[in-house]
Amino acid sequence: PVSEGGGADGGCPPVSYEKATSCMKVRLLRSTNMYGCKGDGYHKFLSELPTLTSCDLSLPVNRTYLFFGVSYTREIAYNAIIPECTARVTEENCQPMTIHLSGNRKVHIIVNSACLQNGHFGVGPLEAFLKTEHIDVAFATEPHPPCYFPHMFFLGQVRRGDHPSVHVGNYPCVDNGRGSEQKVERKPDLDNLIPQSLSPEEQGRKGWVAGDVVSYLPIIRQHVKKTVQLDSWVNKDPWPHPESEIVFNTREFVRNFSRPCNVPKCGNDVGHHLCLAGTPTLMFREVARIAKRLLK
Repeated sequence: PVSEGGGADGGCPPVSYEKATSCMKVRLLRSTNMYGCKGDGYHKFLSELPTLTSCDLSLPVNRTYLFFGVSYTREIAYNAIIPECTARVTEENCQPMTIHLSGNRKVHIIVNSACLQNGHFGVGPLEAFLKTEHIDVAFATEPHPPCYFPHMFFLGQVRRGDHPSVHVGNYPCVDNGRGSEQKVERKPDLDNLIPQSLSPEEQGRKGWVAGDVVSYLPIIRQHVKKTVQLDSWVNKDPWPHPESEIVFNTREFVRNFSRPCNVPKCGNDVGHHLCLAGTPTLMFREVARIAKRLLK
């Protein structure tokens, strides 16, 4: 195990970053290429991180949490499993990924979900979830603009070789990181990839077509009084927000975005994502502190 206890039983053993890395790769990561760094530089980086205990990374018991946004949000949320790697993980169609922790704690993760985030197509399913599942604290940022979902769908088709004649450039997506604009230029060679027997809503919730742009933060705030806004990882400026709202400035942890793993040498290309475990683990410590403060 990564650690025993995790705060629910009063124990606070130290966390092993190396074991945490293995735990998340096995239990949560569909693709270790996205977050899985390796090499001497990465191991040295882990050895120099601050010492954490399982209590540092434990959320208050008898509560339910929501992490909503883009893949950078997921990088933070995945660290919830570190105190107890044996926690049950569930993921159903058109539902969040959920980490079921001891102490009657649940961590819901909605990230890059066409069904729950694709513009106006996702509003109904998201509100239905929020009405049935009481969320105590939400950590949220706006998702990608709707054109992201068909762009990634067609990109997947091309990468798998299912439709080599289709060029993903035929469905460009201008993502300004705020979910407030999109550019869609579909060409006819993409239409034959979409079963026309499905309704527009079904197509949208599968991510085959882009929905109309909407803002999700007001929807989440309407259902979750304790909503913590995560600042934008994509843009230099933080998201607009009421001055009274709690904002977790994650960017202060990322000193050099040109080094995705936050180490001098990364054993593989993880794009602009950070390695797990690593800097996002320290971010989750701050998330846990905020949750504890809000739920006193």
